[in-house]
Amino acid sequence: MLRGDGLQRLLTTEDVAAILGIAPATAIWWRSQRQGPQWMRLGRGKRAPIRYRPDAINAYIAQMECAEH
Repeated sequence: MLRGDGLQRLLTTEDVAAILGIAPATAIWWRSQRQGPQWMRLGRGKRAPIRYRPDAINAYIAQMECAEH
């Protein structure tokens, strides 16, 4: 993906699960409960792929770190 103009590679559920050390099913459950990192649906309908911005994952990790204190 292009990086020079600020675009980032979007992450899949499997990517996010590997980064956070959780099962992909956990990320899916979080979405159903409106928890976890922010995500987006690329397109319309329930079958449209779901992706995460790397910045959203970093923000979620920072939020969880702050919650521990």
